[in-house]
Amino acid sequence: MITEVAAANPDLIFIQQDPMPYITRQRFLSHKAALHEVEDYSVKGIQNLNTPAPLSWEECIVDLMVLDMADANEIPSNIDLKKGLLTYSYPSIQLREDQDKNEEKFVKSITDYVIADKWSPYHEVSNVIYESLMGKQRIILGDMPELLLRQILGNTLTIQEVRDIFKMVLSKIEDLGRNNTFHLDGSNLMEDEREKSLIMGKITLDLFSHIFQAPKDLYMTALLKRVATVAFSTLAFVGTPHFMPIQKYWIPPPSGINYTQATKIPERLPNETNDYLIEKQVLFDILLGTRIWADKYVFNPFPYINEDFTKLENLDELKKVFFMNMKKYEMFRDKVINQFITLKLEFESKNPDKIMGKMKEINEEKMIK
Repeated sequence: MITEVAAANPDLIFIQQDPMPYITRQRFLSHKAALHEVEDYSVKGIQNLNTPAPLSWEECIVDLMVLDMADANEIPSNIDLKKGLLTYSYPSIQLREDQDKNEEKFVKSITDYVIADKWSPYHEVSNVIYESLMGKQRIILGDMPELLLRQILGNTLTIQEVRDIFKMVLSKIEDLGRNNTFHLDGSNLMEDEREKSLIMGKITLDLFSHIFQAPKDLYMTALLKRVATVAFSTLAFVGTPHFMPIQKYWIPPPSGINYTQATKIPERLPNETNDYLIEKQVLFDILLGTRIWADKYVFNPFPYINEDFTKLENLDELKKVFFMNMKKYEMFRDKVINQFITLKLEFESKNPDKIMGKMKEINEEKMIK
């Protein structure tokens, strides 16, 4: 991938990476600069740090000045740019000794402020982010924000539909165990919450990609179409499951999906209580193997009830409902997955030759690739 970037030398590199951790920090720092009356920053520019959709496509472009501001916790006028990350790739401006000092800091800044524990399942994508930012490339974080996806799904699916999806995923895991089709890795899953989440996420996306991945396909298509109208050349890196759908949805403007349509959150479904909305979000967390509402950059854990955190009523009660549902559905999940793992271990102990043969096949396939 890095070779392709160097050969293409594009104006902009489109990366499938959730932009919200970076955007939230950028909004905070922009507001801080505005309060200090720094030129070109407006106090009225930021209304909500967690507005789930980027306000414009430019907001998704990683600005090294933001990384400098975040690292120094200072406004731009108080930063020595000649020793910062902004000039890291310019040897005519930054001294070699300063570059050496900044290398480790640059890697840490990207890890903390751009990726922010949202590691891509497509491993080489992360390499492109580091290599591009530490070179002279501009990147745009083009994945659909998870906060936006959850609110769209929460106002689209009914509570019974989400419960049925959860039941079908658990039923599929039970079938895998009964049929001895143990194609999922891991023998320490009963003790590892992360591995349980990976199993749920994999089965959910395999069975219901039309629900959980289609909105992302539409969003990335719309954003790419917008970027393509302003950038002379763009190089895009997206996951394999999204490549064909994006091609399918790619209809030149004014037809096809646009950014406004792709980011529109439907109105709340009628007759659904706050408890039902919370239960749905808990189920999405367990199904997709994430804990999105507990992330550090999320200031309001209940935007689907009220986007203004200060106007939320009975906050303690809302949290109680969330944790009760989380505990209940985790118990259902663990019961099924633990049975799956037990059957898997029994099968492996009785069929060691078959397991070794399968591992040999997998290794041979990897060598061929």
